Amino acid sequence: MLIILKIMSAAGRLQTIERLGIIMKFLDAEFVQGFIRMADDGWQQGWHERNGGNLSYRVKPEEVELVKENFEPKEFQPIGTTVPALAGEYFLVTGSGKYFRNVSIKPEDSICMIELDDKGENYRIVWGLVNGGRPTSELPSHLMNLEVKKLQDPDYRVVYHAHTTNIIALTFVLPLEDKVFTRELWRWQPGAP
Repeated sequence: MLIILKIMSAAGRLQTIERLGIIMKFLDAEFVQGFIRMADDGWQQGWHERNGGNLSYRVKPEEVELVKENFEPKEFQPIGTTVPALAGEYFLVTGSGKYFRNVSIKPEDSICMIELDDKGENYRIVWGLVNGGRPTSELPSHLMNLEVKKLQDPDYRVVYHAHTTNIIALTFVLPLEDKVFTRELWRWQPGAP
């Protein structure tokens, strides 16, 4: 059986992926490798102390097709909110209490792919967290943000929550006022007004 899928790469170039009846290993998929790299980049930059922060990605349908032979669906669990605009979609997320440092070392234990039910009320793990666990404890807020962004612009697909040391330090030395804080952040940007 020959299946040819055409997808757009991150750079916007049309790519053809041929699958000759061979199951693509989940961890070999380009989107999974990008997710792992993003988590590791954050760790390397010191943005995550221990298990602080989390990451989620709304997976494209053509990416799901590439890896779905690897799925071992678990039981549906309540999300804790309802996100009807995301019903039936898949997400790659970090696990609750998992260290970003370990995402690149043992991704199958640190991340998972989840599927939402047809109402956007429940999720189930279809891959990952092989030693037990659950998706990030902030899954409801990630999904609510991803739903809002999808309705505004479907190209938005990532929620990245980090505990960057410099920002945390600023909370101790600046007044916690939007205008003051935002102005200081803009001063850090090259070419900012």
